[in-house]
Amino acid sequence: MSLKSRLRISIVALVVGVVLALAALNLYSVATAKFSDLTERATATAQQVQTMLVTRLAQQTTGLPAPATLEETKAQWTAIVREDGQFAQLLQDTLASSRTVLEIQVAGESGRVLASSDPAAVGSPAKLLPNLANWTQEGQWRQLLDLFRNQQDYAVVMPLGVPEQAAPVFRIRVIYSSVLLRNTLAPLVQQLAIALSISFLAAVSLAFLASHIAFRPLARVRDAIDRIAQGESPLLSSSGREEPKEMAALEGKLQVLGQQFRGARQDAVELRGNIEQLLERLEEAVLLFDRDDRLIMAGRAVEGILGRGRWELMGRSLQDLFPPSTSLGAAGQLTCVVAVWMPKESRSATGTTN
Repeated sequence: MSLKSRLRISIVALVVGVVLALAALNLYSVATAKFSDLTERATATAQQVQTMLVTRLAQQTTGLPAPATLEETKAQWTAIVREDGQFAQLLQDTLASSRTVLEIQVAGESGRVLASSDPAAVGSPAKLLPNLANWTQEGQWRQLLDLFRNQQDYAVVMPLGVPEQAAPVFRIRVIYSSVLLRNTLAPLVQQLAIALSISFLAAVSLAFLASHIAFRPLARVRDAIDRIAQGESPLLSSSGREEPKEMAALEGKLQVLGQQFRGARQDAVELRGNIEQLLERLEEAVLLFDRDDRLIMAGRAVEGILGRGRWELMGRSLQDLFPPSTSLGAAGQLTCVVAVWMPKESRSATGTTN
């Protein structure tokens, strides 16, 4: 992966990470406020229904004969709650004022629903539901996970009884739906998703723009090095704009490097020319090999020894020129980079033998 691609990915990851963190923090703050407000509203709704129930019982029992026993009193209250249509209408009106309450019930001692904002639920056993107060005491992240993963209803239960017995006579149940509560948070989640998408597109655009700006001087340095390799002058300040101090210093060093490279290249050319002239003048056959045992230079006398033109032999390996089947190749002595053969008259003068 190129450095430019790494820079782009880093910028995108950084921006998206920051936006995700801010979105999560915002969602956490809003959810905390929502859940705290939900508990307060649930308690207030249950207290409101309790007040309405006590008021309706007092109104309906006015003028009726007083019951002789507690059991008769409870039976009278149960009949009033079950048959009072105005109280059922009050429950429906209370339900209409809330966007998260699913149903409001009043259950009797038997556990059956006596009155409800949903007429179809009257007479049926009250369902056992998780307590909303216990759920709101869990961590906000756990609540959010449950909210978007499960479709669970929660209940706030407020007992209403008499001092003569410990068990309550009525239980006021305010049932909250996680689906309705999730719908109240859905607009915020959608806004955060839109913000994340916009931030991602902006991060990609920023990454490409920043990488282009950051690597533009490097591209000019690359072009300057290519010019140096071709023996030309590295013109970094061709745009006519004032360059930063770093680029100006780099330009000066590349200029010096270019001059040194051109000087070294000229010296190498002159040295090669001198060697070629020397090989032309020598009567001995001299062969120069590189580190890969390939012929790079040879004197004129080599043509008479090998029977081929020396330019035809350039680039040939040592094994090609002197196969193992020959006496020289079988001797295994031609592993050096310079091989010299002396003419017969020179060997006789110096005492050298084959």
